[in-house]
Amino acid sequence: MRPEDRGKNLWKTFTADMVRYAGSEVRPWSFRFLRRLLSQSYAHPGLIAVAVYRFGQWTMFTCRIPILKQLATLFYYLLYNLVRFLLQIEIPRTTTIGAGLRIDHYGSILLNSKLIAGCNLSITHGVVVGETDTGVPQLRDGVTIGVRA
Repeated sequence: MRPEDRGKNLWKTFTADMVRYAGSEVRPWSFRFLRRLLSQSYAHPGLIAVAVYRFGQWTMFTCRIPILKQLATLFYYLLYNLVRFLLQIEIPRTTTIGAGLRIDHYGSILLNSKLIAGCNLSITHGVVVGETDTGVPQLRDGVTIGVRA
């Protein structure tokens, strides 16, 4: 995914993220799908962080109504800080991640705001993606980042 593509097809991207949690055997956004998401949010609290991240992208790149954008941005910052404090997951809304993001465990996850990642990125706990002298890493499709990476 390229940085200039952020904010495009957000609903499709968000749906792909949620399908990674609920499974592809149920029709997206059906009653069974929503029930599975609710049960998965208990088992995988990273789902909440993914939803907050995508909401932040919507507020930054898609929302065009000024007063709605300001209110949504304020609500996003509240949710973002709750996720940072309670789940210890920090994914800034300027991070570029393709469809199918999945966070399996919560705790000690920090992604750089300049990170560019492809589709189907999977992250477990204890992951820090920062910036070095050579820059921020760019990740391709289907990458899994494990503990202490």
